[in-house]
Amino acid sequence: MIHTQKLKRTLIGVGGVHLIEHPGVVYPKEVLRTRPGMERKTGSPYRKTPSWGISTREAAVILMCSPTAARQRLHRHKVLFHSVKRPNGPPALFWKLSQVEKLAGKSHPLVAHRPSKLLDATEAAALLGMARSALYRYAKKGTLTVTTLRVMTPKGARLRCFYRRNEILDLACRMRVRLKRLLDNLPEL
Repeated sequence: MIHTQKLKRTLIGVGGVHLIEHPGVVYPKEVLRTRPGMERKTGSPYRKTPSWGISTREAAVILMCSPTAARQRLHRHKVLFHSVKRPNGPPALFWKLSQVEKLAGKSHPLVAHRPSKLLDATEAAALLGMARSALYRYAKKGTLTVTTLRVMTPKGARLRCFYRRNEILDLACRMRVRLKRLLDNLPEL
């Protein structure tokens, strides 16, 4: 009788390589225990902090966000980490400093307040007299330039998209001219 274990069906996933469920495939114990950030031989958290690592709180300070947001962002960008055993409580995560700094360098600029030359989507849509979805289509076509900034809010830094005021006013003027031309060319009843 073949003893089968319940294994995942995909090869590659979020956490790395997963195993295929097949009765004819037998995996060594160290492969079954392997998880990202854990010791390969034992499958348990590391005992020592890596020399290249920083804690999640330190990474959050570098990325200028909350520890939870930092952990999600670092996982999303596949930053190398080690899970380190603590004397009491759950294991702590330590992230590779060079990768965290590289990710912080790619971040959008952080501003305390929105610059006066920029409008958010609600204001721009109101000026143009259209829905925000139509505004997004203009931006996708390249008619409008989108500027992404991280803005400080009471809940921390948040990504926000803004549109240039002069482009919005120019587009509104062109739309008025086009509408006037259409109305002038309508046949009278």
